[in-house]
Amino acid sequence: MDRRIPRTREAIGGAFIALLAEKSFKQITVNEIAERANVNRATVYSHYQDKYDLLERCAEEGLERVFRSCMPQAETGQNGLEARLLVALRDLQTQKAAFSALLTNEGVPAFRERMSETMRRQLGERMPIRGENAKIGKEVLTRFLSSAIVGVLEWWIAEHMAYPEERLASELAALFGRHEGTSS
Repeated sequence: MDRRIPRTREAIGGAFIALLAEKSFKQITVNEIAERANVNRATVYSHYQDKYDLLERCAEEGLERVFRSCMPQAETGQNGLEARLLVALRDLQTQKAAFSALLTNEGVPAFRERMSETMRRQLGERMPIRGENAKIGKEVLTRFLSSAIVGVLEWWIAEHMAYPEERLASELAALFGRHEGTSS
């Protein structure tokens, strides 16, 4: 792949996120994105179908990166839940502007739901049902946990991540530990 392609996509994505922080998604035009990214409009269209496609890809890439950082990492020794959560929270911090813009922009109400749905799917794929959880339907348990986690993350981002990430990782791991089968 041409090395300019990732740089161009990064410039377009960065311009888009910056605009989301300033105005409603509905008010943003492809011309503004191109101008802010210092590329021409045709370049934006060569990478994305329209601003909706750009929004979709920014959301998908951000969520994918955070969830990937939560997975056990044998090569780095990041297998404990608290350690993996800390890695994910730190990754969220590197994407603070993007997540903040996506969660708070009035023109992007579907992002929170998408984040919750991705979390629910990830939990559903990895969470064994045993112990006390056997009394609760998997759908109810995964929806409950994903809503709670997304709510905490949304609060943390809205509060400019002022709550220490080490403490948040520890407390989230403790909460997961209360639901046998979710802490691995």
